[in-house]
Amino acid sequence: MTEPLAPVVGSVLNFLSVWSLGFVSDFELRISDFRGLGDFGFDVVTDAPTQGKWMFDQMDQQTMGTGYLYEEMVMAGFGGQGIVLAGKLLAQTAMRAGLEVTYMPSYGAEVRGGTANCMVIVSNRPIACPTVGAPNALVICNKASLSKFAPRLKPGGVLIFNSSLIENVHSVPDGVEVCGVPAEEIAIESGSPKCANMVMLGAYLGKRGHLSPRQAAESLPAILAERHHKMIPLNAEALRRGAEFVLCHA
Repeated sequence: MTEPLAPVVGSVLNFLSVWSLGFVSDFELRISDFRGLGDFGFDVVTDAPTQGKWMFDQMDQQTMGTGYLYEEMVMAGFGGQGIVLAGKLLAQTAMRAGLEVTYMPSYGAEVRGGTANCMVIVSNRPIACPTVGAPNALVICNKASLSKFAPRLKPGGVLIFNSSLIENVHSVPDGVEVCGVPAEEIAIESGSPKCANMVMLGAYLGKRGHLSPRQAAESLPAILAERHHKMIPLNAEALRRGAEFVLCHA
């Protein structure tokens, strides 16, 4: 893409609320076009407890391998659970890793209690369409979202659900891997019940393996307002514990 065209495309994407498209129409948008985001370059995980740090290092070495990557993920819950924030963090993490990304949030008019979900596509090749009809992975944080999205999962995909709020899993297609994560309890152990969304995202990253919790933790300053940066160590710990849970209960 030519340099003068990049700001124009960026403005169009912001207008459409597609936060960081990897491919739009006939234009291929590279991470170099987002120079303003910068490289934050500090390791927020050093403020978190060192227990389980070896898992971060191991997962960093396993991610970003060769081969074709095309992951369609939907994260869904209700307003107030941090669904949109978690999806934005996933998109930012993938973009900083040099991958192609699309991110499309959707939420009701209510600030809290309404529906909320986001579609994130991550690939190492250009992405033709930002919408997700049949996801490879589904991260579900409440019962209503389970009924709505579970039947859409592709065979061979994975369903990660918040077992703190969902007791019985239903409407899941055959051949789907189901993983329950007690996100509320793990969030409290991490230091704050508000970090349950990070626990769920960490569980997803641990299960899928194309990005690591460490990479997500290092992307937190880019998506959190500066006044919330004091929460970065807690969020980093929640990401780590979520990934650790699914790896230990595989």
